[in-house]
Amino acid sequence: MRSVAAIPKGQTEWYQRFFHAALGRGVYLPPSGFEVCFVSLAHEPRILDQARVALVEAARDAQAG
Repeated sequence: MRSVAAIPKGQTEWYQRFFHAALGRGVYLPPSGFEVCFVSLAHEPRILDQARVALVEAARDAQAG
């Protein structure tokens, strides 16, 4: 995205649902969809796999509304 105008309508609401669904699964994300997050070397493959599964489930929940 190069500007705020390029953000699809409804994206903020979707991110709120996604954020809370991820949080409920133990994955802590920035509270705003306009912030970034990073993975560090402290994250072991097992933890990354758990996070991946949780984030996919959270995205499905957010999409379902």
